[in-house]
Amino acid sequence: MSQNIESHLQEKRIFKPATAFSKKAAVKSFADYKKLHADSRKNPRKL
Repeated sequence: MSQNIESHLQEKRIFKPATAFSKKAAVKSFADYKKLHADSRKNPRKL
């Protein structure tokens, strides 16, 4: 019998934040987040 726990659940929903929150956030949108993520993958040492 295996001692490992496996999860087969994967959450695919995306919950949009309130507009007032997004206006104050450093990352304003999901598109901005995806661009930052892509840039970090290309150049992980860039500040």
